Amino acid sequence: MQVRIRLARYGVKGKPFYHIVVANRRTGRQTKPIETLGTYDPIGSPEEAGGPLIKEIKFDMLRAKYWLGVGASPSDRVEHLFAKAGLLPVPEKTWKFQPKDEELALEAQKRAEEGLVKADEAKKAKKVYKAEKAARKAQKQQA
Repeated sequence: MQVRIRLARYGVKGKPFYHIVVANRRTGRQTKPIETLGTYDPIGSPEEAGGPLIKEIKFDMLRAKYWLGVGASPSDRVEHLFAKAGLLPVPEKTWKFQPKDEELALEAQKRAEEGLVKADEAKKAKKVYKAEKAARKAQKQQA
């Protein structure tokens, strides 16, 4: 059975509140979890009147360590929350289109520049073709 640590949404519209739960990977977000580890309030509440909002993350560290040790995989948001709490190392930011190596980045940049040059040449060729076609059509009409 594939187990995942994820967030289950509670609260009302516009005021989300999440439970950090352990659930089967294939079940829905609101299905009954295997275990509830804690809560996460993304909006937070002010510590003092008029003070800044403080996001609350409350969960059982021992149970979270147990489930991670057993092989449960955290969702992206839960991984981020666990990293803030010091339970997991901070995940590296990997962007979809960002090469991991500088050498690959330079190659990608060169290819992009070549692609732009080729695209510009294609546009010019298309304009020349259209102009020649118009000139031939005009010659046929005059004859």
